[in-house]
Amino acid sequence: MDKKLWENPNEWNPERFFDSKYDAMDMYKTMAFGAGKRVCAGSLQAMLIACKAIGRLVQEFEWRLRNGEEENVDTIGLTTHKLHLLHVIISPRNRYK
Repeated sequence: MDKKLWENPNEWNPERFFDSKYDAMDMYKTMAFGAGKRVCAGSLQAMLIACKAIGRLVQEFEWRLRNGEEENVDTIGLTTHKLHLLHVIISPRNRYK
């Protein structure tokens, strides 16, 4: 990393991005798969595997929210991370009725 751009560039310090001198729109540099020229070569495969796994979970199980979870939708941050854990009840689908 360039020492002209970063204080202590070799030190693990994610709090440095909370400083107001860093533009929030420039946070794509810290994304899991990166962006631009340095994008992860396996990102497409990872997204396809994740989508297929989620699809299979939805297909194979019945999902119900625990009582009272409908009102518990508080989120934080720029993306929709839940403030409180989502509690669900899953049960296998009976495919051979």
